[in-house]
Amino acid sequence: MQALWAMQQSPPSRPNRPTTDTTTGQNPSAPGSQTSQPRLRTPRILYISGKVMMEDGAPPPEALTVEMVCNGRILQQVLTRSKGQFDFELGNRNAFSAIGADVSGSDAVTLGQQGSQDPFASSDLGNNIRSSGLGRYDLNGCNVRISPLPGYASNSIALGFRSIFDKPDVGNIILQRRKDVQGTTVSLNALSAPKKAKKAYQNARKELRKKEPKLDKAARELDKAVTVFPEFASAWHLMGQLRLQTQDADGARQAFNKSIEADPNFLSPYISLAQMEVESSNWPQALGLTTTLVKLDPYLPVSQYFHGVTTFYSGQMEQSADYLGRLKESGQAKNFPASHYLLGSIHSQNGDIPSAAREYQLFLERSNVAEELKDKIRSQLSKWEKEGLIQLASEGSGQ
Repeated sequence: MQALWAMQQSPPSRPNRPTTDTTTGQNPSAPGSQTSQPRLRTPRILYISGKVMMEDGAPPPEALTVEMVCNGRILQQVLTRSKGQFDFELGNRNAFSAIGADVSGSDAVTLGQQGSQDPFASSDLGNNIRSSGLGRYDLNGCNVRISPLPGYASNSIALGFRSIFDKPDVGNIILQRRKDVQGTTVSLNALSAPKKAKKAYQNARKELRKKEPKLDKAARELDKAVTVFPEFASAWHLMGQLRLQTQDADGARQAFNKSIEADPNFLSPYISLAQMEVESSNWPQALGLTTTLVKLDPYLPVSQYFHGVTTFYSGQMEQSADYLGRLKESGQAKNFPASHYLLGSIHSQNGDIPSAAREYQLFLERSNVAEELKDKIRSQLSKWEKEGLIQLASEGSGQ
């Protein structure tokens, strides 16, 4: 089962605009410079910046992903800094691009990584982004937004026509809690954490982002964070994830429960605990956790999935079909292939063999389970076909 938490990298600082000739190393405007020497064209970078803030004006408690989307396609993603600031650099081949796990099915591309020596030299940069000359670009159809964040709504910022000579600041993105959702994937009590606790937490995250992290060092930093601020729900959750990596299941459960005690509306520890209980087939405990999850946020796909699983194995087939059906309607079932197997089993029990066959075929297409289970499903499908109950389509044709 795919891990639900992932470290993210912080974006590098903005590079200075080049002031020297890239061939001669001289400043072309300096007295005595050799202006007649040939030189390479320096890419013209279009800077766009802004800030993300909560509706009360406070910065977000953790780094969030900001996306630039043009005509429905994600071009670039960056992380906010400590006070919610974000920056995009269009035309910089080295611009930071952190493509998240969920980009709504779009291909994420960093503008300026393809094409000529000067990425802005082309009159058409793809996605209908056109230059009208003199460093002016048509970004109509482009906007800056927060990557979808469960439990929150936010505005987006339309870009329109922009010039490399414009001030880069495009304004603020305001993050508002949805009134019909109690749970949140970002723990708001992190805003109250003392500076020393926040620094220790960030040190732990920084260590865990390394290619070969020192887990004991990260653990010490997290211990420091929760000692200074025992209500630090995000730090407790990260500690639980770290303990899972070291095969300390009991310690992980303890940390996740501490996280829930610190912030009962913080969804992440419920999800982590539910995953542990599902993997252990501890269905009564798992059912209690997922029941709370769907009360806190009934729209979150992972909540729908885990509640569908736990109600299935608890014998509540109607409720399982309801939540797994919601997951499918949202288009997110492809990220949880086992949901198709469970729906297929429910349809089979209800005597709806055509629907069961469709779900089983989708499961065969999308899952990476052992061939033994796949062979068992193929055998069942073949039997139904021989009995005239279904007409099999080839794998790969499911919707």
